[in-house]
Amino acid sequence: MSQPYSTIVRTPKAAVAYLAVDLRTISPDTQANLSKLIGEFADLWAYKTPQQRPATLWMKDNWATEVGSSPELHLAGSSKLPHGFLHQLADHISRRVETPLRVKGHVIIEANDDWHPICHWQDGKAWSWNDLQHWSDRDQSPAAHDPSSLAIDQDVYFGDREPKHYSAQQLNTRAFKTACESGDKEDLGEHLQEQRYILGNTEAYENGNTPLHLAAAAGDLEACEALLRFVPDNVLNERQQTPLIYLADIRGKHPHGAVVSRLQSTVDFTDAKGRTALMYAARGAHVRSRLGHLTLVKALLSAGAEITTIDSDGLTALGWAKKDLSLAKPDANSEVVDYLQRHLYQVEMERFFRTHYTHHFNTKGVMQIEPVNRSSLLTALNSAKGLTDVVECPPAQPPTLPGE
Repeated sequence: MSQPYSTIVRTPKAAVAYLAVDLRTISPDTQANLSKLIGEFADLWAYKTPQQRPATLWMKDNWATEVGSSPELHLAGSSKLPHGFLHQLADHISRRVETPLRVKGHVIIEANDDWHPICHWQDGKAWSWNDLQHWSDRDQSPAAHDPSSLAIDQDVYFGDREPKHYSAQQLNTRAFKTACESGDKEDLGEHLQEQRYILGNTEAYENGNTPLHLAAAAGDLEACEALLRFVPDNVLNERQQTPLIYLADIRGKHPHGAVVSRLQSTVDFTDAKGRTALMYAARGAHVRSRLGHLTLVKALLSAGAEITTIDSDGLTALGWAKKDLSLAKPDANSEVVDYLQRHLYQVEMERFFRTHYTHHFNTKGVMQIEPVNRSSLLTALNSAKGLTDVVECPPAQPPTLPGE
């Protein structure tokens, strides 16, 4: 949004219900007073619901309707407004204009599509269009409320109040997750801006994981993109894991392809034990199902993960895929093992070929292959030291390129 109040208003991410006002059934004088009627209700709502979280009521004038239909005024609120809000607003306006109003289907609110905010609730008050344009100059005195006169059950709209015995780390983690899950577009950016000084601090969050670790593990690309404006993609948690390694370690059920692609610059980073994200994704050991995460393994390899890396225990990703499998389920991780073996074979064979052979294409389009040094080639073929897996090839014939 390009408005000066873009960080103040709340715009719903998803489609929301809207209230339709048929302008043909309302006199011009009444139409001129609609903003006043809405403002009266906004003040009443602020008085009755002092704990209303930041929310915005949006309006669209002169809706483009079907041929032959009358022009309508549409009103829709952001996600923090409760389900019954529009019905109460419809009742309030209907009594004044003496015509029934209808809450209809759903619309997407876009500020660049003729939608504009008509009022906003924050700090226990209702703010007008003018307040939003001059937000820093608004009256910031505390709102006056009489608790005995509140007619709205807060628990109906705001849910059960959370207990107050959470640690600071738990509260920070819960606040971040709430901002990510919010139905309003601006909430996450506002939260990150407020918390920008602690976003990379492992001691500030539960279990020593920064928000980027949590967002990556949840497969939340939007949150990752927002966080990367404040922290580097290789920020470490208390276990010295990057967000990508933590994602592979947790191996949740969320789609991770987009996040892996976004964090691919750290795909070969290692933790304190020299283990990469690919190793954690491939392992069957210490996992109840004894299964590696095949989809994640493929995504990491597509992002350029090095398959031959060896950790402090001397294991590659393939080694982790084969390690400590249950005797009762010896083939549990066979899909990951087979996939890694095929990929490793191709990598090693191509490396072997490029080291010991040259090739060119003749005028007939046939590839000609020649050894770089025949004696060194024979030595290499008679020794397995240069290969992770021993590949036996007849000395008289050059190896076949993968895919031939």
